[in-house]
Amino acid sequence: METSDWTFKDKPYDLRERLFIFACAITRLVQYLHTCGPVAIKLSPQLLESGTSAAANYEEADDGSSRRDRVAKTKIVLRELKETRLRLRILRQAGILTPAHDPILEENAELVKIVAKIIRNSVIERAFGSWELFWRLVWELAVGSALGFGSWSLGFDEKPTQRRSMRPPLRAID
Repeated sequence: METSDWTFKDKPYDLRERLFIFACAITRLVQYLHTCGPVAIKLSPQLLESGTSAAANYEEADDGSSRRDRVAKTKIVLRELKETRLRLRILRQAGILTPAHDPILEENAELVKIVAKIIRNSVIERAFGSWELFWRLVWELAVGSALGFGSWSLGFDEKPTQRRSMRPPLRAID
């Protein structure tokens, strides 16, 4: 990427590397924003923080101690990418960023979709064990139940078990 060229060529398959390249592009963009006036200068530190922390948080998520920890940290990556998207859209709408900067906005949108899909897949796999079981359940509930040949028992007809709470019962305040 040259100074005036904001396109992303040869996007790597590895998400870690792609987030690193995106963070480098955000860093270059912040350098450009420092030449665009006081409003751009004021917004640039926020853009730098969110745009580069996505890569750092993904590195940390990759080393999570458990699946739940990895998903939680990947959700932080998604939040940072969405914050970056908002700030880029503000700068673009204000006319500070030009159409030449649109590849950065497009890359950000793609990264949001990729990370959201990773989170969605992780949650489905944790809940159902696999996508196949999830779609079987959806099919049985949507089609099978309507036709009367559903085989999944969701347990709604069973009596709920009594759970003891460690907290005392709530009392109404008069």
